[in-house]
Amino acid sequence: MPRAPQSRLLTLQWYIEGLGTLRLVVPSRDRLDAVDATWPVERAATAAHRHWLWGKLMEKKPEQFAVIDADGQTISLWCSAKREVRLEGRRLYRLDYVEVRPRLRGGMAGAFTLALVGARAAEAGCQGLVLAAFPPLKGFYARAGGAQRLPKGWAVERGLVPFVFEGSAFEDFQRVVTDAARADDED
Repeated sequence: MPRAPQSRLLTLQWYIEGLGTLRLVVPSRDRLDAVDATWPVERAATAAHRHWLWGKLMEKKPEQFAVIDADGQTISLWCSAKREVRLEGRRLYRLDYVEVRPRLRGGMAGAFTLALVGARAAEAGCQGLVLAAFPPLKGFYARAGGAQRLPKGWAVERGLVPFVFEGSAFEDFQRVVTDAARADDED
């Protein structure tokens, strides 16, 4: 079992309209089992990831996080087998898997989760973020500031769409996370 990631983000909380106060945690086996028991039935039957089991996806991943609400319910999860990759002369955070609870999609949960991933990337000393998306999510990642392109030296699984977040799009993630933490402090 890999060591739990160390992150300053694990000590903070944020207030997001419509979701309430959120925290970042390293997910326990019990949390992953609960997600695997409830989320699959919420996923669309046509979803490319309908078969995902987070207990399996998180195994041996050095980067594994869950966003939870004030009631302890899991809002989203993400993990990566490698924290970073070196592409085009830069350190980029490699996001392997991410999911927002299906019944919360289309609101702020996805955007805030992506901002937290970006903030984690910056905290880890990376200069950007790379991911390979399912085609139906291209619009979401493009609206979030991602550039749909394949960085030189990186390969993605067939059928997935590469995205890179860098420059101002990457910096915006950190602003979103900082502003949400300030909003929580004001409550």
